[in-house]
Amino acid sequence: MTLLRLPPTQLGRFADSVCFHLRRAHELTQQQASAALADIGLLPIHAEVLGFINDNPGTIPSVVADSLGRDRSSVTGILRTLFDQGLIDRTRTIRDRRAALLAITPAGAALLQRMLDRINTSEATLDRILGQDKPAFLDQLRRITVALTVEDSSDGRGDVL
Repeated sequence: MTLLRLPPTQLGRFADSVCFHLRRAHELTQQQASAALADIGLLPIHAEVLGFINDNPGTIPSVVADSLGRDRSSVTGILRTLFDQGLIDRTRTIRDRRAALLAITPAGAALLQRMLDRINTSEATLDRILGQDKPAFLDQLRRITVALTVEDSSDGRGDVL
């Protein structure tokens, strides 16, 4: 039996592509976090939204979406899931009956803690990888986010990458 010999894999132009490596790192970290939450039945984005609402009680859905950099329609579905599971409450405002103020429930707070405990394992792995470079790495990521957000809102195209 003869084994198939493939040439060495080359990334070519992607070897030095920031976009490529950011995407790969994002996908791998999301896979780890999703696996850590698999038996809970929720995704890392659910933990992000729960955490945001926990830290910002009385916020509204559009602020959640904008702050987390998510499409408002996708956040609506996430909020519906969290509400249906009794993890958040929605209170209508007196001024605008269409607006909903969001708050985490005690069950939501307890589940958020369980989710964060599991996600923190993935964070600890990244902390070990980055070591003392973590603050500078986070600063670079924040700079990229701010610059591309400003560019995205000013160029009218809506597609940065």
